Amino acid sequence: MSRKTLFLILTFVVLALILIHFYFSLYKEEKANNEADIPNPASVFCEKQGGQLEIRNFKSGQKGFCLFEDGSECEEWDFYYGKCKKGERFCKDFCGDGICQEIVCMAVGCSCPETKQTCPIDCKEIQKVFLYYYNPDKDKDETGNIKCSRDGLVAIERQIPVSQTPIKDTIELLLRGKDNLAKEELAQGITTEFPLDGFELKSVNLKEDGTLILGFNDPLNKTVGGACRVSILWSQIEATAKQFPQVKEVKFLPENLFQP
Repeated sequence: MSRKTLFLILTFVVLALILIHFYFSLYKEEKANNEADIPNPASVFCEKQGGQLEIRNFKSGQKGFCLFEDGSECEEWDFYYGKCKKGERFCKDFCGDGICQEIVCMAVGCSCPETKQTCPIDCKEIQKVFLYYYNPDKDKDETGNIKCSRDGLVAIERQIPVSQTPIKDTIELLLRGKDNLAKEELAQGITTEFPLDGFELKSVNLKEDGTLILGFNDPLNKTVGGACRVSILWSQIEATAKQFPQVKEVKFLPENLFQP
C-alpha cells in the first residue's frame, strides 16, 4: 500500500470520527432541550385544579407546593398522587430547610410546628457547649499591660447537635473563630485570631488516662510567631477541650505547633 493511499485512508477515518462526534453532540443537546421543554406534570395538575404553585428552597434542593384559595396547601407531588388533598393542611411545610420550627403562629399560612418526631432532619437533639475566646480588657495587670494569660478567656455558649464526637465538633466550631461571634459580643471586646488560613483539626484521640491528643494541619505555619499570640491561641483550644470532664490534659500534634 502506497503512502498516498494510507494517508487518504487515515484522513477519511479522522473525518468520520469528527462527524460522528459532531452528530452525537447535536443529538444530546437536542434531547436535553426537548426534556427541558416537557412541563412538570405535578405543576400542571396543581394549576388545573385551581391551585397556585410556590417553589421553596431546602437544603436538599427545591420543592414545589400547591397553594389553594382556602389557605391549605400540598406538596405538588403528594397532591398529584392523591396523598394530600385540598383543605387538609393549613400550615406551610418547611421541614428540611435547616430550621426547627418549634414555635409558630396559629393562623392560616404559618409554618407547621416541627419536633424531633415530625421533622428529625431539622429538629436534631442539641447540647450546650462553651467556646473560649479572648478579651484583652480582662487580661491587664495593675499598670494596664496585657498579661497574655488565661485571665482574658471568655466562655461563649453555643449549641451543637448531639453526636458521638462532641469534642471534635466543639473544637472545629471554635476554629471558625470570628464567624461564631455576634455583633454584641464583638462590641464587648471579645475577639480571636481564629480562623487561621489552612489550620484545621485532623484527629482527636482521648486516652484512658484523660490525655486528649489533638492532631492539626498547619501548612502555612499560622500557629507560630509571638509568645503572647501563640499562648492565647493555645489557651483557647485547651480551655474549650477541658470543659469536657473526661479531658484531664491536652496535647497537640505536631509538637512544633504554637511555638513563639
